[in-house]
Amino acid sequence: MIFSHKLSETSTAVLVVNVPWASKILSNAFVKEYLADKGYDESDIFAFLKELFSRMNQNRGFPHEVGFVLGYPVNDVIEFESHKGHDCKFCGYWKTYSDVETARRCLCKYKACMGMCEAWYGKGYTLSQIVAAYKKLSAA
Repeated sequence: MIFSHKLSETSTAVLVVNVPWASKILSNAFVKEYLADKGYDESDIFAFLKELFSRMNQNRGFPHEVGFVLGYPVNDVIEFESHKGHDCKFCGYWKTYSDVETARRCLCKYKACMGMCEAWYGKGYTLSQIVAAYKKLSAA
């Protein structure tokens, strides 16, 4: 599912979310407690995303909780806050505080996915077409 939120006159945040997968992440008891402590309605992915976009709009940035729906490891999202972004063991698209090898493998997958999406975009695909092409490829 594609969500977008206008942040200013010149910028819009677009987030492509695999709703069943993100819902599974948000159903983790540890994540639910963490989000509840942050003031989120963690009972529903749509309520979470609405609040996330609201916070992005208010702060003109990305709350680190967005890492949950971006697929970052739960521990890394939480440790980023407790370490204030310092002292990571590895830095790719996110800062890793625990399992470096898993983070490296995941980063390789992200880069491959990004490369495919950029190629499709370069061929004139719309965002919806890119999502459909990726789903088709993933199902194969």
